[in-house]
Amino acid sequence: MKLTIERKEFQARLADVCAVADKKSTQPVLRHFLLDANGQGRVTATDLETTLRAPLEAIIEDAGVRDKSARPFCLPAQRLYDIVRAAEWETIIVQEDGKKNWVHVLAGRSKYRMPALPAKDFPEFPIVKNAQEMIITAGELLKLLDRTVYAAATEQMERYTLQGVLFHLKKKGLTVAGCDGHNLAVASASLADGASVDLKERKYIIPAKSAKEFQKILSGLDAESSVTVLLGENHAFFRADQSAGQEVGLLEFVATLLEGQYPDYTRIIPKETGTTVTVLNGAFQRALERMALVHQDVSLDFKGAGAGGMEILLAARSPEAGDTVAGEAGEAEETFTTEEHKGPDAKVTVLAAPVLKALKAIGDVSVTIGLTDGQSPILLHSAEEAEAAKYKCVVMPRR
Repeated sequence: MKLTIERKEFQARLADVCAVADKKSTQPVLRHFLLDANGQGRVTATDLETTLRAPLEAIIEDAGVRDKSARPFCLPAQRLYDIVRAAEWETIIVQEDGKKNWVHVLAGRSKYRMPALPAKDFPEFPIVKNAQEMIITAGELLKLLDRTVYAAATEQMERYTLQGVLFHLKKKGLTVAGCDGHNLAVASASLADGASVDLKERKYIIPAKSAKEFQKILSGLDAESSVTVLLGENHAFFRADQSAGQEVGLLEFVATLLEGQYPDYTRIIPKETGTTVTVLNGAFQRALERMALVHQDVSLDFKGAGAGGMEILLAARSPEAGDTVAGEAGEAEETFTTEEHKGPDAKVTVLAAPVLKALKAIGDVSVTIGLTDGQSPILLHSAEEAEAAKYKCVVMPRR
């Protein structure tokens, strides 16, 4: 069997494969990917928690590859990716060696010979049982993940479910939430008529690691292409059509669901805020970044409620500021003018990083910031009414 593949196509596919394959696994086969040329070129990678199966555009030669005699085999993911990335030739050839379980990789004048593991050792593709099905565009699903995945926990916690992203499926919509116990991001989208059938309200928790990998894949798809989502007992299955309904374009991604209870995000979002201001998003981000150069703890002092215009005094002070010897000591402050405001003066201290992430995820030109006092959650959302209803961020203050 002989496959001829364009280098750029192969490198892109292998990048997806390496993101999923388990580089540190003690099981050698999980450090490999499955290359299948039976019927069409296809690659599969898994770490047992996340599985990717994607098409590979290749010219497949030899008479036997179109029938059942075509043997899939497993190749080392990272090594092959490094070879393809370093190649300076336009095409890569993968060819079976005459010796069993060995292959040749030809990249221009470079020739590599490497062992291949048998396909029977590779884990079977997961089966999704008792699933609910819906259809959503790649662009809409990507937006939901972009706005929420960043807020999921990245470290080991007692509530390991916080290392996941919540998919709250409803009859006519999908709400996605990320939460690390201190910060929350919630985004919602309505499903078009005919995009779902007899959906029942239910919550599913997808590992954040899996969600981030699928997020990268979605960013490379046409925003208008359709994604079929199956949410089952133990797995979430995503099938993306990359080429106008042609079977060769189907990309499949499966994540093993986390078990447990996710926080009730509706109870975390403040129903009312005493002080509300609207700021220019980009300008406020830059001001916050300037304060964070001194220290991540930044105080926000909302002043001027009765003077016709409210300003925010941003201030940061390093713990060593009182030590004249400390080389990294320092203080910073900046006055920021708001676009709109209502409510009394207020003051709160925040950790700059999560606020910046929230502002960047919101993305709109103007952002509304709401707070009640220095001890209560801070609510951030777009200043546009329609977008505010779809997406909200909550950041807990520093105490």
